[in-house]
Amino acid sequence: MSNVIAADANDVANRLHKYDLSGSTILLTGASGLIGTHILSVLGQMELLGRGPEAIFAISRTNFPMFADPLPKCTKTLEIDLTDKSQRLSLPAVDFVMHSAGYGQPHKFLANPLATIDLNTRVTSELIEHLKPDGRFLFVSTSEIYSGLSGALFLETQVGTTNTDHLRAPYIEGKRCGEAICLAVLGAHSQCVIARVALAYGPGVFSGDDRVLYSFVRQALMSGSIKVADAGLANRTYCYISDTVEVLLKLLFERDATGIFNVGGVSRISIRDLALLVGQLSGSDVFFDESNTGAIGAPSDVQLDLNKVRSLFGIRDYISINEGVERTLTWWRNSL
Repeated sequence: MSNVIAADANDVANRLHKYDLSGSTILLTGASGLIGTHILSVLGQMELLGRGPEAIFAISRTNFPMFADPLPKCTKTLEIDLTDKSQRLSLPAVDFVMHSAGYGQPHKFLANPLATIDLNTRVTSELIEHLKPDGRFLFVSTSEIYSGLSGALFLETQVGTTNTDHLRAPYIEGKRCGEAICLAVLGAHSQCVIARVALAYGPGVFSGDDRVLYSFVRQALMSGSIKVADAGLANRTYCYISDTVEVLLKLLFERDATGIFNVGGVSRISIRDLALLVGQLSGSDVFFDESNTGAIGAPSDVQLDLNKVRSLFGIRDYISINEGVERTLTWWRNSL
């Protein structure tokens, strides 16, 4: 495991000191993704501290990346296509489910629209059935739920205004329906909590990840220059992965947490300034296509109101965008 990822995981595990998972079982989907691998790293650190679960069932469609090793000793990896019902039938009953499977990269969820909808709807409903009595289910949703809104910070009581013919509708509507499924079973045989995640980033991604920040980092380290496809006018609010994972695990384990929570950061930055930051930290030149104003269908700004989750768990500092990008660059340099 990368020293950067291990250090982040150790910090998070120490902040989760109130949770003892001894004897419990966890099912994690999307286990080879950015969030999934960092979740496993934190659970591994909790295992070393004597507070880890009895068993983790880590589900992924693909092989686990080398940087995810070593996995917690209690991990059983399952290479399963969750859209194939026959492969889901053998899944065990568990105490906790974190459903983070899906396509976070726009080109992937646009290329697989039906799978995107299926993972967030039918698969969500059936995964809930694998909970033991009094189990807890965390549905990893998205801030794209708010697509079409503008203005102030977005609250959990809001939804966006996009129609079903929107370019990103399979992703947006799939997540909305997944949320509705979770809320429909709330208070029945299980407890469900929904996390609307916005722009988690950090070390530990596949080399082909084409999301904006990783594209900049990859260009900077491999070619020494960054070419931005537009003028970089859109704004984003990023959250470093260890901050995201800490909140997600608290939402999963904290029985007072139910309903919908925004999970994001406070580092608001334009795409233009983000490219310039990566360029500055890596010593790379940056070039913009000033004639292009932005990607079609992409939100122009995303800002989440974090008061609900902060009130539940207490206010604390977040890792700054400068520090987070520096850690990401360090990890990537060591991985080349």
